[in-house]
Amino acid sequence: MEQLSPSEKKAWPMVRLGDVCEFVYGFPFDSSAFNEEGQGTPLIRIRDVLPGTTQTYTTQSAPPQYNVADGDLLVGMDGDFNLAQWKGGPALLNQRVCMFKPKADKVSLGFIKHSLGKYLHAIWEKKPFATVKHLSAKDLNAIFIPLPALSIQREIVARLEKELTEEDRLAAHFKRIAERAEDEFKAELEETFERVEGERVRLGDLGRVAMCKRVLKNQTSETGDIPFFKIGTFGKKADAFISQELFDEFSSHYSYPSKGDILISAAGTLGRTVVFDGTPSYYQDSNIVWLKHDGTRLFNAYLEYFYRLKPWEVSVGVTIPRIYNGDIERTKIPLPPLPSQRDIVAHLDAAKARCEKLKAAAGRGLNAATKLRAALLSEAFEP
Repeated sequence: MEQLSPSEKKAWPMVRLGDVCEFVYGFPFDSSAFNEEGQGTPLIRIRDVLPGTTQTYTTQSAPPQYNVADGDLLVGMDGDFNLAQWKGGPALLNQRVCMFKPKADKVSLGFIKHSLGKYLHAIWEKKPFATVKHLSAKDLNAIFIPLPALSIQREIVARLEKELTEEDRLAAHFKRIAERAEDEFKAELEETFERVEGERVRLGDLGRVAMCKRVLKNQTSETGDIPFFKIGTFGKKADAFISQELFDEFSSHYSYPSKGDILISAAGTLGRTVVFDGTPSYYQDSNIVWLKHDGTRLFNAYLEYFYRLKPWEVSVGVTIPRIYNGDIERTKIPLPPLPSQRDIVAHLDAAKARCEKLKAAAGRGLNAATKLRAALLSEAFEP
């Protein structure tokens, strides 16, 4: 198929997505019937959309319209609005997941899959700041897509999938490079700490541990005075702010870190560590550790090792695991003399720098592959 001209694309009629595609919204299954022992029928939850497989089963039944088969197109209606084809075999559709059923005489599944992404992204961008963004039935019903003839749709999809297969190969290559760099650093951590000699001491004997006060959802905003870090952005980029007044209240009356203190993520991705640099900011769901000796950097390096290579023995809450003060205080580490600690830190700093350099190069390659994908999709659908 020859490339279509802008004038040909402009001639495509714009149609409401709901006129050429049925939306099937998931059934409200009772979570008390969920299990991971294979009892009943596989159940697709939001977290399963992107990987295309599920570990969750339900013993509850539902009407046949909620049956999902391989190749069906799904979108998660909370979070990032992930769009993907299912590949995990026969399953049931849970609430807050939507299935697209194209009308075969009007639109192809592949055409919807490849053209819909930019519209979902536009909806996501317009949603106001919230802990989790929500896609509504109203949002889907407001989408209009260009609709060429079925024969042209099929030709566009065939060419796109050939080109995107190459982009996927490039992206997978760069992801493997980043993963290999991370694996090599983990191996370096393991080998280093296996050689460490010294008395094993409880972290609780090296200092004290306290939990940062939890900030409520309505106390954060998109702009403000003090950066606020949630679980998902711990130690990286702040995605919200709190007021100076709230910060002053918390730092005056509750546990608040000082420069050099160690912060440990207590929920979500457990055990992620940050050495607090003293810049005014606030960390949600984190534990603060005050040390009694000059071992902060070794301590942080050790916890990074502990987090990456060994599972935390944590207290388990109703929905997500959580690290409590006592979990940290009971953890034991080998404590060599300070000169050895400094040598260990210097060695690991060099190993981590090599790892980060390789990951940065892989990230640049992956970014280029992502831009290539966007360009291919833009060329296929936009005048």
